[in-house]
Amino acid sequence: YQTEFTEMFRGEFGTTSTANTPHPQFVSQGVQFENYFAPEDNVMAEVVAEVVESQTSIHFLAFSFTDDKLAETVLFRKMKGVDIKGIFESRGAGSASSQCSQLLRNGADVRLDGNSYTLHHKVIIIDSKTVIFGSFNFSENADKNNDENLLIVHSAELAQKFEQEFQKLLSISKAPSASCGSD
Repeated sequence: YQTEFTEMFRGEFGTTSTANTPHPQFVSQGVQFENYFAPEDNVMAEVVAEVVESQTSIHFLAFSFTDDKLAETVLFRKMKGVDIKGIFESRGAGSASSQCSQLLRNGADVRLDGNSYTLHHKVIIIDSKTVIFGSFNFSENADKNNDENLLIVHSAELAQKFEQEFQKLLSISKAPSASCGSD
């Protein structure tokens, strides 16, 4: 993170940011971490690679989920028997670029956020043992243009804490219309 902040202090943002993450993968106290920055680290490819490896479940919380490749990968895993559940921020879920309707039409259990505030989460929990999170929205813009960060943490203990938040938000979520509008 220090390297990334130094770049920003020098005025290197977005596509001018240098691809120089010094330790993209490391282990601390027995936990494997992956640390990526957009746009220089091709972050969406890292997210998709983790989703491809899912075996039992993919649970996600998404402020913005517009990436076609990620949606295709999630649906491919669904066809392989992986349990897919997701919550979209209500604003924008019905937009033409949102993947909410696509996932819903293909049988994924997707919902709209039911809290009175903005769901600004960007989280994917895989198989109750890996968590993907950070400022990185699940969008091409985040991957190609924005300065974003993403952590992938391989820890069942941490995944359980995120899963508790997911279940809390799922309990107050709303079923979307066919177009994922908040009817």
